[in-house]
Amino acid sequence: MKPVVLFISIICSVTGLAVLNERIIGGDVATLEQFPYVVSVIENERHSCGGFIYNNRWIITAASCVDGKLPSALKIMAGGLDWNVMTGDEQIISVYNIYIFEGYNRTFNVNDIALIKVTRDIDFNLPNIDFVRYNEVNTDDLTGIVIGWGATAENGTESNELRYGTVDIKEEIQCGDYSQPEFKLSSMICAYGAIAEPPVPTAGSPCQYDQGSPLIQSSIGQDIAVGVMSKTESCSMDSASVYTRLSIFYSWLQQTAGPQPLQ
Repeated sequence: MKPVVLFISIICSVTGLAVLNERIIGGDVATLEQFPYVVSVIENERHSCGGFIYNNRWIITAASCVDGKLPSALKIMAGGLDWNVMTGDEQIISVYNIYIFEGYNRTFNVNDIALIKVTRDIDFNLPNIDFVRYNEVNTDDLTGIVIGWGATAENGTESNELRYGTVDIKEEIQCGDYSQPEFKLSSMICAYGAIAEPPVPTAGSPCQYDQGSPLIQSSIGQDIAVGVMSKTESCSMDSASVYTRLSIFYSWLQQTAGPQPLQ
């Protein structure tokens, strides 16, 4: 597994400085090989959601991203920074099938997780493509990184560039305005744009089209996925965003997609 950045981040498109509650705050543009496990889920030739590589045939995403979608209408792009401009280093692979967790509740986005099986193996020999391991949240360092091609303004369109932003994870019973059944601490993770003095230079918040992206933490120099972007109150820095807690789906992931590659 290739080591990458040592921050946790949420998939998000971020730009510029704060503009009240209408734009994602802070963040930065990702570089090649920085997040080699992040993929774009493409529908009708446009980015629709994020995802991340579980093993050479399987992608993890949010159930809300693929619920009601035909596999034949979807593709995944791995190894690229701009889903709209191909450089030749990307892998564009058709989708074979979609597997939504049977306990998914679309009304409240509970158990918002799905697996995508692609039609051929993802090639890990390329330097900018890899899988990512997953685990429980590290409560010794409650920061994270979100990564994605999400909108950079409320109700905006998807970003062409892959971007990332640092967030603060809150292990609390309520997540902003989300309370039960919309938020359950046992199966979900709550986060806000990172706040610190001085301000975290890459602080950010997810927006539309960031669903399905991973929430990442770092452990001993290795990125670990702890959540899947599910929903957010708005695109502002001070709004709450909710992620599906990956660790509780260990058995389902193993039974459906098999094991992850060895180190």
